[in-house]
Amino acid sequence: MRCIFCKRDSANSKAVEHVIPESLGNVEHVLDRGVVCDGCNNYFASKIEEPLLADPYFRYQRSVADIPSKKGRPARVSGIHPASRTEIEIVRHLDGSGVSIGAAFEKDENRWVDWVQKSNDGRIYIPIPVLPEGEVVSRFLGKTAIECLALAVADEPQGIESLVDAHEFDALREFARRGSGENWPFHNRPLYPADFVFSDRESESYEVLHEWTYLQLGSGLHFVLALFGVEYCINMETSEIETYHAWLAENPEQSPLYLGGFP
Repeated sequence: MRCIFCKRDSANSKAVEHVIPESLGNVEHVLDRGVVCDGCNNYFASKIEEPLLADPYFRYQRSVADIPSKKGRPARVSGIHPASRTEIEIVRHLDGSGVSIGAAFEKDENRWVDWVQKSNDGRIYIPIPVLPEGEVVSRFLGKTAIECLALAVADEPQGIESLVDAHEFDALREFARRGSGENWPFHNRPLYPADFVFSDRESESYEVLHEWTYLQLGSGLHFVLALFGVEYCINMETSEIETYHAWLAENPEQSPLYLGGFP
């Protein structure tokens, strides 16, 4: 067995790989041991997923959705107590019992408490963070695109080996694993509210934390991922996204995730 990223022997690897981090709510989409070697697994966890999860946007979404970290800890979000101009940390209890509030910096704790007591003003504003951009997000999308493809072919004879040998994805592998080559642009746009409630034909209601699909266009295979209602797209074969933008212009208000119409 060889790793789908570094292509080295991974038969002795011990860790499984979550194609979407557990801290983003994924508990079922998991690659078997050795599909991603322990070295690549550890690298992605510390260098890609950890800074991504630390981004204010994803901390906010995890807090709203009550998603704990891999270690079972709730997400912390930042707010402002305008009366004392103090930065506040807010933690929602995962058992639904309420929230914990405190100053983000220990030296500001007493000042904030004094202001609340004297002014009787405990209002706190929580700004909604903007969508994250940059290389960490791009490399995360590249890593996830390859891993979700591995998940799709895992049950096929020689499916994983064929993916390892698929040279058309080598540049994206290198970018995701090592940050090598050009920066890989991606597309993002809000698709539906993070707390949107879907209904199936049996009239059962449910929310979607993440979903993905693939779209083959002239410039290559495109990976389309929705996280908390935001659609992301990355071209897996070349570092350009204009082909997808052209597809969107030709198919206004469409998403490859819902070609048959939004439910």
